[in-house]
Amino acid sequence: MEITGGCYCGAVRYRVEADGTGNGAGFCHCNACRKFSGGAGSAVFAVMEGAEVSGEVLTFEHKADSGNTVIRAACAKCRSPVYMANTMMEQMRVFHAGTLDDPAIFAPRMRIYCGIAAPWALPEKEELPRFDAMPKKGGG
Repeated sequence: MEITGGCYCGAVRYRVEADGTGNGAGFCHCNACRKFSGGAGSAVFAVMEGAEVSGEVLTFEHKADSGNTVIRAACAKCRSPVYMANTMMEQMRVFHAGTLDDPAIFAPRMRIYCGIAAPWALPEKEELPRFDAMPKKGGG
């Protein structure tokens, strides 16, 4: 399926062919996502490769818990956050679900960094798996 989206003003657009928002979709409550979003964290989905992004973005780099560099990209005009990349997996893009043209396709599968989430950020009744930090490969 074709997934499309873009920033608030439309100057940055993206397109990717994927099966949906998939296994890498969820809510991140890490300190960086909370600060960058100005809210409870970020609703995001990962695309392993083939994302086509057009338009001018501003980037900001910071260190992840892993020690790898995270690159955050926002529209140069309206400053809407659009995606993140990580030096560990340079072909992967992690898009903000709020930028989807069709937000109904977002299918969150987990919440991460719940161990440091703001107390008001986690719904009391929810069936999504929760992880205190970044889950390890293999779910452990």
